[in-house]
Amino acid sequence: MKSLARVLVLVFLVFMSGCSTTYSHFGRFYAENSAGEAREFLLEWESTEGLMGGVSASDFSLKTQCSARTLVFRNQAALGHHCDGPDGSQVVLCAQPEADLTLDGLPVASVNVACGSLRGANGAVKAESFGKNIELSVFCYPAETTVDTGEDKQNVDYLKASVVPYAVTVKKVVKGSGEDRPPVLSDRVCSS
Repeated sequence: MKSLARVLVLVFLVFMSGCSTTYSHFGRFYAENSAGEAREFLLEWESTEGLMGGVSASDFSLKTQCSARTLVFRNQAALGHHCDGPDGSQVVLCAQPEADLTLDGLPVASVNVACGSLRGANGAVKAESFGKNIELSVFCYPAETTVDTGEDKQNVDYLKASVVPYAVTVKKVVKGSGEDRPPVLSDRVCSS
């Protein structure tokens, strides 16, 4: 009888640990980059929800139309280190000192400086509680909007800094489903 109970417990634990759902999240919006050009932006990430209610989120990426630079917002609590944003968010874009400037146009002194943050429009600071409406803040400017790659110049511009957060509506779909098709940023407006 004890061995049957152990087998049932083992089967239950295997079943429960293997039952999770992964979701893709994406939101496209229009705004200006730091050079003042109208651009499309795409915010993407994945989350996994366990059967027992646990939720985990991947890094968040923000792509800019016509730019080679992707901004990566990371969950600071999960990483065990912080570059705290002024709004208390736990999902933060940490500065790259050689590539970013402060709002005052000064070089960023450390990787511990926050250049952006994400929060839920509901006030949530943790990724698993964001919901479908996100507030995206950018606190830095790119040191250069283009870099010379030797043969040509490559755009590395990103979303213009703003004291007012950008509002992004996000779609959530099951990863791998027929709806799992994030928008593709058009390159028609990009100069060659």
